[in-house]
Amino acid sequence: MTLYPPSPPERPARAQAHTGMEGEMSLIRVHASCVTFGATGVLIRGASGAGKSDLALRVIHLGGRLVADDQVYLQAQDGVLYAFAPHVLRGRLEVRGVGIVELPYAHVSALGCIIDLIDGRNIDRMPEPMKVELAGLRIACHRLDPFEAAAPHKVAAIARLCHNPFTGRVRAPIDR
Repeated sequence: MTLYPPSPPERPARAQAHTGMEGEMSLIRVHASCVTFGATGVLIRGASGAGKSDLALRVIHLGGRLVADDQVYLQAQDGVLYAFAPHVLRGRLEVRGVGIVELPYAHVSALGCIIDLIDGRNIDRMPEPMKVELAGLRIACHRLDPFEAAAPHKVAAIARLCHNPFTGRVRAPIDR
């Protein structure tokens, strides 16, 4: 069993998704940020200017590690969804008002969950568990207001709850 996806292509074709062997989606590019907290990758999605990079920076300062910012490649392999950065963006994070900063980064991370950024007025106090499908896998999805003071702490708490196939956690938010 391969633990990590093959090396990402340096210049993928223009298409957003690439089909791998046996017809499964093998490479998808998404507009998002990704951090790893502990052993769990967290994909942070939202509209342009929604606070993805800002939240990623605050998670990194809590002990997380950058995987990718602005563009994230996703690749499903053996029932695991991996995230990694395009070569040119590796280790780079856009910090509004500062510019591009270079940071230590994880080359690849197994995704455990997705955070969708929304206005805090639209978040339920006790939300029902949600899952979204990416690359044929269903992954736990949570909604957060990125500008709440506690938002990076919530990301850390969610990452601890989410499944990573290498940690053997009981709660498994990834389905085939």
